Amino acid sequence: MKLFIAFSALFVFSQAFAQDMSRTESYRQAYRQNADGSSTYVGGCSLHEAYEDKKFSVTSTIIEYFEPDYQMPQEKILKKLSVMGPQLLEAVMEYIAYDGEIGFDDLTLETIKFKHSSQSFFRFNIGVGGGNGQYLTYLQTQSGFKLVTHTFDGDLEFCDKKVWLK
Repeated sequence: MKLFIAFSALFVFSQAFAQDMSRTESYRQAYRQNADGSSTYVGGCSLHEAYEDKKFSVTSTIIEYFEPDYQMPQEKILKKLSVMGPQLLEAVMEYIAYDGEIGFDDLTLETIKFKHSSQSFFRFNIGVGGGNGQYLTYLQTQSGFKLVTHTFDGDLEFCDKKVWLK
């Protein structure tokens, strides 16, 4: 009986953590090559940025397109970002701070509505260097914010099982 309880507890706890589904599909499965040489994501991550207006819609903009200049003091950047609140700022800091300094080319923060459920998410569109960019999507939880998707230049870096379609 003790062994059954131990295995049951382990199973329940394992389900509480994020499960990254992004490595469960190959590039060949996840992307369709177009006639013009570009590719389109057709994989299982429902909140991939290419699914805007298909799987989700933007419901509000919290931070309009913001492009700090390179001489802008860190305090001014932090003040502009403060509207998102300290918990969400702390969650995204890993992706916008380098060597102790906040740095990005541009940033937009929106709330989005997933069309397959009643949940709302926070989606960052972050430009980083020479046309590169990333999308980060967070779900608000009781204890803070949980990353559910991360794409960089169209490549799926992370997709939580909660928003996986397959």
